[in-house]
Amino acid sequence: MASLVKTDKISTTAGGAQEFTLPAADGTANQHLKTDGSGVLGWATPPTGIALTGSTNTWIPTITGADALTGTANFTYDGNVLDVKNSGTASSINLYCETGNAHYIKIKSGPHASATSYTLTMPNAPPSVSGQALTATTAGVASWVGLSPAFSVCTNAVTAITAATATKIVLDREVFDSAGAFASNRFTVPAGEAGKYFISAGINFLCTTSSTTSNMQCMIYLNGSEHGTTDSVITNQANLTNLTLTGSWILDLAAADYIELFGYISGS
Repeated sequence: MASLVKTDKISTTAGGAQEFTLPAADGTANQHLKTDGSGVLGWATPPTGIALTGSTNTWIPTITGADALTGTANFTYDGNVLDVKNSGTASSINLYCETGNAHYIKIKSGPHASATSYTLTMPNAPPSVSGQALTATTAGVASWVGLSPAFSVCTNAVTAITAATATKIVLDREVFDSAGAFASNRFTVPAGEAGKYFISAGINFLCTTSSTTSNMQCMIYLNGSEHGTTDSVITNQANLTNLTLTGSWILDLAAADYIELFGYISGS
């Protein structure tokens, strides 16, 4: 026969001062013993927990008060796609700095006027070199591309042009050269920078009072051959002292192609 002990109190030690008085009833299923702080135990029902209102599948709950959560249809996640909707203002995300959340960068949805939804797929790697720009196809697939090199050069000295001879103009002063691609008096397209280039050039021709010049030309040479020319036909050589010719060209250049500036006069 099983032993049976009946008591109305329990203590941590025999005859100890710390006693707990047991409840007189059995309580109900899933209740637990709870003390009143004075050693009297009673049966208590566990709290139901935090109340969640407005809950629907995929809704993400937010805290609305003490022990209260609510779901919102504007903020949902289905395991693949996170939707950030709104109630009349374009949705946005603020990304804050590391110092006291003092500053942020905002990523914001485009206006409704565009009337279309689209996906922008980011590259799977960072830029391969510094200075690349993020571009995208019409399908929204983004990639990193290098910006075509830019340069500006001029001359510190006068280049003597031999009559009736295409003469290479000395360009010995760099204003800027973003890719270090201008050297040996010519611009060379760097590796990986093939594409369309806008080239603008000008030559100021200085003439004597007894000029016999009837034609001047400002020429762009591509890979050692004339590619584009701006010229002027002179009809009154006696009054000619100087003339500036400029030209602009859009060239489709490949890597290692090189550009030079040449001048030409028909007389002196």
